[in-house]
Amino acid sequence: QRGLAGTVGADQRRDLAAKAMLPGAELEVLTPATVPLTSTGRGRLSYLVGALLAAISAAVTAAFVIEMWDRTVRSFDQIAGMARTLPAGLIPRLARSENSKTMFAHMPVPMFDEAIRTVVLSLKQSNGGKSPSSIVVTSAHSGDGKSLVARSLAMELAAAAIPVLLVDGDLRRGKLDAFFRSGVMCGLNEFLNGQADFRDIVYHHPSGIDFIPSGKFSLQRRVRPNGLAEIIEMAVAAGQIVIFDSAPVLASADTVLLTSLAERTLAIVRWGKTSRRAVEFSLQQMKSSRNSEIIVAINNVNPETHALYNFSDSELFSKSLMKY
Repeated sequence: QRGLAGTVGADQRRDLAAKAMLPGAELEVLTPATVPLTSTGRGRLSYLVGALLAAISAAVTAAFVIEMWDRTVRSFDQIAGMARTLPAGLIPRLARSENSKTMFAHMPVPMFDEAIRTVVLSLKQSNGGKSPSSIVVTSAHSGDGKSLVARSLAMELAAAAIPVLLVDGDLRRGKLDAFFRSGVMCGLNEFLNGQADFRDIVYHHPSGIDFIPSGKFSLQRRVRPNGLAEIIEMAVAAGQIVIFDSAPVLASADTVLLTSLAERTLAIVRWGKTSRRAVEFSLQQMKSSRNSEIIVAINNVNPETHALYNFSDSELFSKSLMKY
């Protein structure tokens, strides 16, 4: 064993001696190694900026996709191709506190009041320069603001000393009497069903507005099939402009009948809610020889947001006009 160990040790020594005889590799030191005193590479701020830019890019892309898929009406530019429509103006959004005071205890809201005057002027211009004797205010769906516009039109006319009769023509869900608090026990439903005469359903408000509530909903057969035409005739004979706050045109056949009887129809479209398809379909429903043109007003417009779009009517809410 000692001889074997000595032989192995001698072999290892010879190997080491042979390796030592080999030529050494030439090394060139480019930069001497140093110990870093501070952290190197991209810092935390770089990563934060990169994340922020990525988030902005994702948000812009998402907004663009949403806008491309949005089929609601936000401008008259979007419904300009629809036949038989005349723009009546953009009606700005009211705050909830202002909305509750837009009847009799009216707080002046300059932009809103000016928009209602524009609608009145559009109705007059579309009727050969004279105010129409009968107006139906309707919309494609509920919640578009037709009742607000109808009562605001009545207030504007009454303030100008023009006799006006406002009729709640929504025979199922009429709520205008909540503003008048007329106390009248009968309404349009009772008149059409033969349960009340015309003088029994009219409430004379101190503001100068005569008002007919919708009454209690009833499924009884109407004994006055021409009752709506009779109301228009009696109002015209009394020198009044009659305004019907009707049910949504897609929900009631009575509205289609009213639009065929009235001199002018005002369709209310809610900004950012009513779809273009609903507007086009409702126009088809109201198509008649008398309704050759439908007046359209876009309601509940957000002025600040609308001004950011590239629509032609976005100039109505430019910063210079908003301060006027």
